[in-house]
Amino acid sequence: MQTHHFHPTPLILALVAGFQCFHAQAQSANAVESAASAPKSEADVSLSSVVVTAQKREQKLQEVPVAITVIGAEKLSKSDGVLTANDITQFIPNAQASATDGRTRPRWFLRGIGTNEVAASTVSPIGIYHDDVYLNNVYIQGFPLFDTQRVEVLRGPQGTLWGKNTTGGAIHYLSKRPSFKSDSYARIGLGEDKERAVQGAIGGGLVDGVLAARISFYDEKRGGWVRNTATGNKDGSVADSAVRGQLLWLVNDDIDATFALKARRLNGDKAPSFYVIDPKQTVRNPLYAGPLKGRREIAQAGEFGEDLDSDGGSVRINWNLGGYTLTSITAHDTGSRVLSTGSPIAVDVSRSRATSDSRQTTQELRLASPKHKSYDWILGGYYFEEDLRASTAARRDRVAGASSTNPANASPRSFDITDYDQGTKSHAVFAAGTYRFNETFSIGAGVRQSWEKKTFDLDFTAAPSSATFTGNTQWWLPAGVSALNAPKTYADRKSWSEFTYDVTPQIKINENANVYLRYAHGFRAGGFVVSNANTITQLDPETLNATELGLKTQWLNGTLTFNTAIFNYDYKNIIVGVLLPVPGSNPPTTQQVQENAASGWSRGAEFELAWSPSKRWRLGANLGLLKTRYTNYESSASGQTIKASGNRFTRSPEVSYGIDGEYSVPLPSGGLVGIGGDLSWRSKQYFNAVDQETPTLKQKSYELANARVFFRTADGKTEVSAYVRNLTDSLYSRLATNTTAGVTRQVYGLPRSFGVAASMRF
Repeated sequence: MQTHHFHPTPLILALVAGFQCFHAQAQSANAVESAASAPKSEADVSLSSVVVTAQKREQKLQEVPVAITVIGAEKLSKSDGVLTANDITQFIPNAQASATDGRTRPRWFLRGIGTNEVAASTVSPIGIYHDDVYLNNVYIQGFPLFDTQRVEVLRGPQGTLWGKNTTGGAIHYLSKRPSFKSDSYARIGLGEDKERAVQGAIGGGLVDGVLAARISFYDEKRGGWVRNTATGNKDGSVADSAVRGQLLWLVNDDIDATFALKARRLNGDKAPSFYVIDPKQTVRNPLYAGPLKGRREIAQAGEFGEDLDSDGGSVRINWNLGGYTLTSITAHDTGSRVLSTGSPIAVDVSRSRATSDSRQTTQELRLASPKHKSYDWILGGYYFEEDLRASTAARRDRVAGASSTNPANASPRSFDITDYDQGTKSHAVFAAGTYRFNETFSIGAGVRQSWEKKTFDLDFTAAPSSATFTGNTQWWLPAGVSALNAPKTYADRKSWSEFTYDVTPQIKINENANVYLRYAHGFRAGGFVVSNANTITQLDPETLNATELGLKTQWLNGTLTFNTAIFNYDYKNIIVGVLLPVPGSNPPTTQQVQENAASGWSRGAEFELAWSPSKRWRLGANLGLLKTRYTNYESSASGQTIKASGNRFTRSPEVSYGIDGEYSVPLPSGGLVGIGGDLSWRSKQYFNAVDQETPTLKQKSYELANARVFFRTADGKTEVSAYVRNLTDSLYSRLATNTTAGVTRQVYGLPRSFGVAASMRF
């Protein structure tokens, strides 16, 4: 597979140089004291004042004893490579989140913990939260990022304070909230393939000291970037629009309420699929079309489209009870998706249509104590309910000379419909607190008892091979088939409960450094999936015990921070989404299944550096080192036993790093010009937990780089820029599946593209 190889040595050298700088600072107390008393250049650029709510109360980032990455509004707004929620992983060590169908179903991974299975019924081990509301449906987790205040990424089990239990971590996206100060902006960008993106917000007070509001919007359109020689169209287009409205009501001095409504409409093409016969990116169509032009051409008949409607609303109430704070968050979110898939070859021989509709309601109630000198605590309860309905119809027509295995034969005729309903109810009670023995030593701890119940009802209906098709417009309806076999129905239900906890002693070395040791027990509830025999397969819960040692430091009057953590995970009953061979198939084909692996581990280290010496320039860097292994895994979901012990976790490169920065130069007119950009690099990774030998089922190391040049006016309110995404035109796979007759389906990342943008604040 053709890739550009970057080596992590430059970043490691930079970190070593940073360590030397830290050592010099530590040895020179007078220099530090002098720096502390010196006036800051041009503006307050201290990084030590960053405030987060990772532990459900406002705290300084450097004081929170957990591995957490914060991506602020400034970095998000200045990175032209960040369009949707999953694009942020370029700034996070040991993180991945590829969206492999288009703009939905990102495959979240932190420290090797994630899932390759993205069926609607699957719950990710990474919790995704938007404004304190947990989003369960994977289809609504790849939302566009706009008017965002910050993103907080917590790594490790989050089984105490965070909504649903998750073994891998939690990612929290916080919108910019209403305020009484007028604060509005608008931004427009134009790029290749007819790309146009517009976003903005209007906010301010409505009734002084009583009501404030903010309305934000986003609208993006882009044409196709891949020529389809079978249809004459360009595939890969997207139209994504979203709006969010918030109202802040200060009821009195002790009570405030925030009401929020949001909506999103997505219409686009399913991510174009390419078919390769070796890792050097020799791309061809499996039938008739012959060689094509690399990443810019496919030959596939039929319709490939994705439509998503998602809506949500929430009410957040804070009530001050004599220093204690009672918080209630009530939310309702919906998501409806239709995915249409045509023939993988140039002949219109097959098609499928998948729909899903989810309705979720969440309620969180918590009581937080004041932060006393010696202690603080939080008590709470959580409730989650979801109703999910999904249906998939698949059809293959009998077409002469269109067999995927032998072009001289006709393709087989088939038709089937799979319908299922899944109901989930989950509730929990939790408590967490911190006790400070003195100014140096403290211990934090949390406990949570969770209960979850799921029901699953399945209907499978197929047509006999002699059936004929009478409907072509709405072909997925049963009325369009001449005959159907009797439906097969199945039902199952299961309940689980688990006690999860964490303990974190912390030592404050001095005002600029602290060290912590965290032990956490995490849990992800089991579930149900449709098996390859079109029956119900039950998945058992997984558990993860994590040990983490972390160091947080700040230097140079708070303008430079350096944080590091090492971790060890003991992973049990792992829920694995995997491609397995179909027994007896000739030529060999694969099938997507889920099953439990007995055990495995993940170990590694992370380093994060941020330096902002002045408002004219900033630098960020991160490095992730990761080792993963299945220690006891014999896959049997395909009907045969395949030994996978010793294999690495999927989508878990052993080395990953990122660098981002910006530098500007003042102009005599008072404005400034500057350059900025970011680069991320990932070493080799695997897409399949069982087959790690087939060359096309792995991705070699690759890099992604984005760059921009800009002009900003003297008042800082207007900016124009030119940018390039994927600067090196790196060719890399987001997904590799379905090895059939020596051909593997690949989904590639977007190629290099150029654009311009203009923004204004007022």
